[in-house]
Amino acid sequence: MPTYETLYITQPEMAEADAEALSKSFEELVETGEGTLMKSVAWGKRKLAYLVKKHQEGLYFYMQFDVAPDVVAELERRLRNNEEVLKYLSVRLDRIALETLAAADKKAEERAAARAVRDAERAERQKVAEEESAAAQAKADEAAAAGAEQSPPDATTAPVQAQEATPAEETSSESKAAGPAEPDTAAPDEKTSSDAATTESNADSETEPKSGDQ
Repeated sequence: MPTYETLYITQPEMAEADAEALSKSFEELVETGEGTLMKSVAWGKRKLAYLVKKHQEGLYFYMQFDVAPDVVAELERRLRNNEEVLKYLSVRLDRIALETLAAADKKAEERAAARAVRDAERAERQKVAEEESAAAQAKADEAAAAGAEQSPPDATTAPVQAQEATPAEETSSESKAAGPAEPDTAAPDEKTSSDAATTESNADSETEPKSGDQ
């Protein structure tokens, strides 16, 4: 049997249950027509390239199957008469197209598997990092608790070491103890009287006659 693929688009407001029922009816048509359903995928809501029956979006569905041409004609008739269906297209696939689709599917599966491996490795690294961080934090908490339990040393029992004073320090201490030198506090009047008495005594000595002059 030849291989076909059918893409059809329904109204975006179509209920999910109704969309599933419609897709199921087309799958049953292929199976009852002694065909082989290889793929049936709901691609979800997507934007249309242009307005179709006043709609800018639609729900996309894709089918791939092996079936007789008359079954494909019946499938297209049902799609055409369903008011919920905005557009549809059925294409017969040749060998090259099938190989291209198979290669694309294989690459998609490989990318999905590689992505799953990367996600698992990333999750494992994150888990290890979190465990190491938790262990380091627990160790730090234990060290802090142990330090807090140790009592501080008693300051009153600490030995006191006497320091010997150097000669310079002793001299400085004695000078500070003796205090500053007292200045000459003699009154100015007393000093003037003493000077005057000395002058008079000298004058009397000069006026006395010498014994040789008489």
